[in-house]
Amino acid sequence: MNLNFPRVVIIFSIIGSLVLGWFDNQTTARLSEAREAADSKVQKIVAEIKTKSHQLAQLREKVDNDKIGSGQESPEAYIRGLAQHNHVSLGEVDIEASTKPGQGIVDTIFTIKPSRRLKGRGFKLDQIGNFMYKLEAESQQVRVTHVKLTPLDKVDPHEYPSGSWVFEVQLTSRKRVQE
Repeated sequence: MNLNFPRVVIIFSIIGSLVLGWFDNQTTARLSEAREAADSKVQKIVAEIKTKSHQLAQLREKVDNDKIGSGQESPEAYIRGLAQHNHVSLGEVDIEASTKPGQGIVDTIFTIKPSRRLKGRGFKLDQIGNFMYKLEAESQQVRVTHVKLTPLDKVDPHEYPSGSWVFEVQLTSRKRVQE
């Protein structure tokens, strides 16, 4: 066997091709593994982004529909409007506002009573209940925190009160403050 230059080049070319083919096979295998891992991670991330975007859309819709939070009305106008609502029909109400600062928050407490002009007039429990429900249902910014119900007419402890009641409702709005 005569080993001359062209045969040496051919042998090294064959060995080099085999080595390069093996490296190419290894690189292709690692690349396909990396693509599969990336695809599964990307699918998870895309699903999470979709979920978060739906949650954001729902929260934005709540804020847009919130009469107080979106700046459509002042809290007093909001309360008075609900007292006039056709399912409530309480008429005029008096509102006293006070603030109670806390650590990093300020609570605004609205005390709602029937108007002094309506003195001597009582309300049905369903009217008062609808009013309290509407206060919380139509705004995420406020919560009913205290309710005081007293019968319109004085009754003895053993008697059942008439259907007319006088109410006092405290509504609280909490806001964060920058310190």
